[in-house]
Amino acid sequence: MTPHFFSSAADVYRGTEKLESRLGTELDFSLGYKLSKDIQCNAGYSRMYATDSMEVLQGGDKDSGNQWAWLMITFKPTLFSNN
Repeated sequence: MTPHFFSSAADVYRGTEKLESRLGTELDFSLGYKLSKDIQCNAGYSRMYATDSMEVLQGGDKDSGNQWAWLMITFKPTLFSNN
């Protein structure tokens, strides 16, 4: 699990109201499994917990489903060898 904390270097305003500089927190979960010498499988899931400041800068709805998952299969065969 890896947490990421996002914040703005500049002040964020909604009209004349100054908002906090913290944009949100993202949590990433990932795991990997070696299927064989040449094949690796990795998967992950991420979830973003945005603040009002992020909504002002990026638009959209900060409370909507800001989550995603991924799957990666890596194949690294040995094509040439000096053995």
